[in-house]
Amino acid sequence: MTLLAPLHGTVSKYCYLPGNRVMIQKKDYRYTIINKDVFSDLYYELDENRCALKMDCIEYIRYYYEKPLCDYPEWFISLIYEGWITSSCFDDEHESIPFLFLDENGEILMSDGSVILRNFMGHVRYMEIEDFKNYYEIIELEEAL
Repeated sequence: MTLLAPLHGTVSKYCYLPGNRVMIQKKDYRYTIINKDVFSDLYYELDENRCALKMDCIEYIRYYYEKPLCDYPEWFISLIYEGWITSSCFDDEHESIPFLFLDENGEILMSDGSVILRNFMGHVRYMEIEDFKNYYEIIELEEAL
């Protein structure tokens, strides 16, 4: 399952119209009508009447100590191989060891339930869940990004 989060305030309402068109209602109550194919290229359908621009959304994972690495998406695993996420110790019997996230400020011990974000350009960031909820609306989609 893909975890997706649009920035707060960027979600719009939408509905399908006859003739392969979609009407989008912006936050300021302006309406835009576009072709369905263009809509599919630019927007994620969050549910049956809400959408968000793809560029306003990020993909994310919740990090849990007890979750096996094989249950995380490939982009998270590649962060380990690339050295963005590391551990000072390895345990062959258990994969439930805390990791360190490396950023411009140094090493951050990843807490249980924290969030790793990845935007559409591939940039990653570590964030505590409380801060994450202040900036993003949490959505779960079954389709791949």
